[in-house]
Amino acid sequence: MATVMNEMGVQGKRYSALAAFYHWLSAILITAQLWTGYMFHKVLERGSEARGEMMAWHKTLGVLILLVVLLRLGQRLMKPAPEFPSDHPAWEQSLAKWGHRALYAFMLIVPLTGYIGVSGRGPEVELLGGITIPAIPGFDKDSAHEIGEFHVILVYAFVALLIVHVFAALRHHGDRPSSARGRMWPSRP
Repeated sequence: MATVMNEMGVQGKRYSALAAFYHWLSAILITAQLWTGYMFHKVLERGSEARGEMMAWHKTLGVLILLVVLLRLGQRLMKPAPEFPSDHPAWEQSLAKWGHRALYAFMLIVPLTGYIGVSGRGPEVELLGGITIPAIPGFDKDSAHEIGEFHVILVYAFVALLIVHVFAALRHHGDRPSSARGRMWPSRP
């Protein structure tokens, strides 16, 4: 685990390069996923070819996010996150820890509920390029639809948490720089 010194002269432990890679890959995939979901639900006409293609992207990105999150969790179990800087108040450290736990929970639950939501449509789920994965068994069309509706609600909650996460990170870099600055950049800031 590398050590970083910020402009305040405070040293802190950085995340590993692999953890930073997974973080930023997740950020890119989730951003793309949110865009495809928005386009699918709010912009493209129901039944159109473009909407079907966007849904294929949405499902494929969801599977990729799930795989990356599982890799992140595996890496995290083998190499735990660095301690939060001790110069931050206990409440802030606790909030950060629980916020990260909630982010991981959403990164697992949101794709899984989406996967269940499309599993009631048949024995397989079609992704981009004609790739198919087995549907999750035990969900008929109606129950899968209900889970799909819950998926949409979870997305809104996840977006709210992501906004809080981004603002918290920016706070460490902005007008109130802190010893937590630069811990997740792929290279030394």
